[in-house]
Amino acid sequence: MGKALIHNWQWKLLSLFLAVCLWSGLITQDESLTREKIFNDVSINVTNADTLRRNGFIIVSGLDDLPAVRIRVDVPQKNYNTVTASNYNLRIDLSRIRETGEQTLQVLSSSSSNYGTVTDISVESVAVQVDEYITRSRSREDERVLIAEITEKGERLRDKAVEVPAQMACCIRLEPEEAAELYKLLYKLLGNFKD
Repeated sequence: MGKALIHNWQWKLLSLFLAVCLWSGLITQDESLTREKIFNDVSINVTNADTLRRNGFIIVSGLDDLPAVRIRVDVPQKNYNTVTASNYNLRIDLSRIRETGEQTLQVLSSSSSNYGTVTDISVESVAVQVDEYITRSRSREDERVLIAEITEKGERLRDKAVEVPAQMACCIRLEPEEAAELYKLLYKLLGNFKD
């Protein structure tokens, strides 16, 4: 028996190597096989802030210190080594806010057949404090007319916004002529995007 194991050991080793290669090739092509992968310190994106502003709302608190989260995903075997946390697009959607006060927003994620499914998120929701900065009402004389008025908090926000250019000028340190030239160039650049 000892001679049978020693005899033709090169062929046996080659057969074992080919079997492992075939097995690994088949495993990576099978769509139904998944492996669990964990990503730590994943940041949460904030989407649709422009929609929130158009609706007359502003986030007062809750977005300043969004936590980094841990996610657990089932990844198809063939893509296991290529997926990154950004493939799952963790986000909170501000367009879902419809009223003032404390709002709880669910942390959303994306799943796909290429990158798999998120099975667990360590932080499932984020609480934010929402306030109005404009109010809207219909005219009593003509209901087609929508009257928008800035609130007291909106006034304070506007007062703060007026200070922003001066604060930026202190940081940038340009001569007045250079700042004027930069201003012209930026507006020219923005004009090109509108076309």
